[in-house]
Parts: sequence; structure tokens; C-alpha cells
Amino acid sequence: MEEYNVDSLGKWHHDIAIADGVRTSHLSAPYNGNAFVCKEKIANDIKNIYGDSLKDKKVLDVACNAGGHLFELNRFGIKSGFGFDVRSLWIQQANWVQRNIDIPCDNLLFAQGSFDLLKHFADRHFHLSLFNGIFYHLANPINELEKVANKTSEIIIVNTAYDPNSNCNNPALVYKNESSALEHGLSGVEGLSWHPNGEQVLFKILAHLGFPYNKLSFKNPDNRRLEVIASRVPDLI
Repeated sequence: MEEYNVDSLGKWHHDIAIADGVRTSHLSAPYNGNAFVCKEKIANDIKNIYGDSLKDKKVLDVACNAGGHLFELNRFGIKSGFGFDVRSLWIQQANWVQRNIDIPCDNLLFAQGSFDLLKHFADRHFHLSLFNGIFYHLANPINELEKVANKTSEIIIVNTAYDPNSNCNNPALVYKNESSALEHGLSGVEGLSWHPNGEQVLFKILAHLGFPYNKLSFKNPDNRRLEVIASRVPDLI
């Protein structure tokens, strides 16, 4: 395994298993003092949805950070995965994991950039798209989610911060100030953002984009986080 230089490659946010007894959380303190984030549970949840057919699926990971979703899913076997992030730090880390992890990952591709990268893929190219930790950092989240929806044939998963203090009986997006500092690795870069006030507004948005079958995965008012799964296909989720 290559030596990891924290001065050049930075601290980790994703906790990814590299090899037996070696994880990225062993290589540095957590980024910006935040807790490490592990993607093993969501990978298991996706495996439970697809079963053995997961091996035939193409997966998109939006704002992929160091690629934790795709690396964990690849332990179960996926056909291919593409992850992108606006920050070079996270893509450099994803590339380091890809070179050093104990499973073949030549079927994964990572790129630095924005939603414009999706124009290189045909409509409905991906079976599954992960829109996790990004909705609430965007100035125009519906527009960006529509770009992802157009490239997705089966399932979109949205994991986002939400505003539990707003009236959830009136589904809405709530304006929030947002950073525009690219150097802060866990913020947005557009200067404003929108938080859903619950799952119902996300269900309505996703249904409008062609994903009418939905369910709430979890909703935690203490850390103001929720996750929804939506499908184009009946009886898949």
C-alpha cells in the first residue's frame, strides 16, 4: 500500500475499509473536526433492494467525496460506478483509495467537476443514483436533481439536511444562507441553499421528475437529517 501523505492529500471525511485492519480513519484525524462518515449501511440497504441483480447495475454518486458509496457497493459487485465532486481534494482521495483498496475497482471512475459532467452520459444510463449530502448545498436543487433524474432509469436516493422547525403540513423548501468558499470541503459553493421541511416536499419533487414510488428511509430531528428512496419502477422498493 502506498504511504498516505496527509499534508498533500488531506484529512478524511469518509471512513472506507482499505484492507483487513486498515481504514481511512486510521490515516488522519477527521476532516475539519467532524465525525467520520461510513457508507457500509447504505451499501447494505441497496444490496437488500437489488439482491443478486446489483452486479448488473450502473451507479452514479453525486458529490461523491472520497467515493465511499461506490467502494462499499463494489464489495458486493456492481457493473460500473461514476462519482464526481466539485473539490479536487476528495477526488484525489478517491483515486488513492482506488489504487490501494484490496478489491479490483477498475470499473469505477471519479472526476472533479459539476453537474455539467452528466452531459457525457446518455439518458437513463445509470440504474441507481445517489444524491446524498448535496441537496441542501445547492442554489437550485430541483434543477440539478432533474439532471440526475434524466440519467437514471430505476432508483434515486436523496439524503439531506432538513428544517424540522418549519410546518411540515405545508411541504416547502426553506431558504438558508450557504457558504461560497470552495476551500471549505463540507459546504456548498453557491452562496445560498434550500432545506426541505420534511419528506413530503421531496416526494412531490421526485414524483414530478418521474419517480412516483417512494418511501422514507429515516428521519432524525435531532441531527436534522432524513433520507428518501424513490423509484421509476413499481414494486422495486
